[in-house]
Parts: sequence; C-alpha cells; structure tokens
Amino acid sequence: MRLEGNKKFVYGLAREGARAREYEDALLWLKDSGLIRKISRVSG
Repeated sequence: MRLEGNKKFVYGLAREGARAREYEDALLWLKDSGLIRKISRVSG
C-alpha cells in the first residue's frame, strides 16, 4: 500500500488496532542503529 501525500508511519496499517506504545521499543532500536531517523514536526 502506498501513501501518496502522508509519509508518516500509520500504526493501524501495520496491524489493525495497533498503537504507538506497542512499537516504541522496536522503533527506538531502529533509530539507535541508524536505520531510521526521527523527524520532529515543524511549521512553515
């Protein structure tokens, strides 16, 4: 599935009813290993 305008990770697409806290440790591991970057929201 491709998200056209929204590039954010949608937890519900990974698993129906999923919440961010369920993936927190895995995402932290990926960030610490340098495989992903956390980008804070900014305004124009």
